[in-house]
Amino acid sequence: MMQTDLFDNSVSLSLLEKKFQAGKMREAALLKHLEAAPIHDVLVPHNQMEFLRGNGGKLELRVILKDQVTQWMGVHRHALNQMCSKVKLPITYIDHLMKFDGWGDNLARENLNGLFSQTPFKKQDGASAKFLLRTVNGIVLGFLSRHYALHLSTDPLLQRFIGYCEEQQAKPVDATWSETRLQLQYALPHVYQPFPRQNIVIGMSFFNSDFGSGVFSIYPAVLDIDRGFAMMLPQYALGETMDKELFKKIHLGPLLQAEDLNAIGSNRARRTEEVAQQMRSNMSERLSSVFCTAVCQAIAKSKDTTKAWATHKRVLAGMLLKEELACLEQMMKERHAKLPTIELDEDGLPVPSNWWVAQAVSFLASVEDDPDRKIDLQQEAGKFIVGIGPQKDTSQGTEA
Repeated sequence: MMQTDLFDNSVSLSLLEKKFQAGKMREAALLKHLEAAPIHDVLVPHNQMEFLRGNGGKLELRVILKDQVTQWMGVHRHALNQMCSKVKLPITYIDHLMKFDGWGDNLARENLNGLFSQTPFKKQDGASAKFLLRTVNGIVLGFLSRHYALHLSTDPLLQRFIGYCEEQQAKPVDATWSETRLQLQYALPHVYQPFPRQNIVIGMSFFNSDFGSGVFSIYPAVLDIDRGFAMMLPQYALGETMDKELFKKIHLGPLLQAEDLNAIGSNRARRTEEVAQQMRSNMSERLSSVFCTAVCQAIAKSKDTTKAWATHKRVLAGMLLKEELACLEQMMKERHAKLPTIELDEDGLPVPSNWWVAQAVSFLASVEDDPDRKIDLQQEAGKFIVGIGPQKDTSQGTEA
């Protein structure tokens, strides 16, 4: 194992090994989930869609495909929200109407059907405007512009991410997924101590949604191995080694299937390799001892950066739900045992550090049952770690 002056030999590496074992199981479960949820895309003219009442009073979609083939599909909540946004119809209004059997759900469907049939959407190629219905097992999970059909799907990039992590001896520590997005975390097998009695491991996190619920990203990740809290560092996702323009264009390649990679010289294969090589270079930088040292230094600085609670609260109010903020405030008042200590100012008022806030939000993520919200909270937590700048590699590590 590589050692640096930040490595703490007193840390129980058996605990880290348990994290890796659990992470491997989570990764396997994620891959099994993806295998059982193949994506099917259907382009449908806006005037060939009809909302109907389905089983249990839920909305169902009937579409007329080529050759007048009729198909019925369930509608996922995420896709319904996208549909409502497209015609500027508040989903809260639809939710209200759907509470009332008969007149209520009839009015909801009349609103949706009327707006989609009559709205003068921008025409494409001189024909009726078409939308991409991205379905899994007969359920519409994504309702997208037809241009989103030109999208690099998760599978090829995820497999490359796993391979590049393994090249750096990183191992899986966790995986989180919902029906519409996923996050997979890997960590290096090196325990760092940015300050006394604070033990962490550093790695990378893969995030993506094939259904328009977030943009593909590769984040540095930090795991507190003693508390089990994890946070992503989204503000450091893109470094000098990742071409930002290429990153923005990642949705411009066709929906990629496994067989597409065998088409030598195809645009799809070239785009995948172009993105993958940029990703590999970026990950190599982010998993280097230089960057890990910079992360530790930033965490140490965040521990020493304290602010009045009112200042933190204003920032957190834009990140957290009302009940989450109340829970976090209560943990501060009670000096929650799982969280770092909080200093007091000269008036005896708490002045939490950036590190305390990051750990507190990570704690909320660790007890969150909703996988989508857990991902959001882990990404919000890492935003309180600032000050990681470019570093020169002057370290001379030794093998243990």
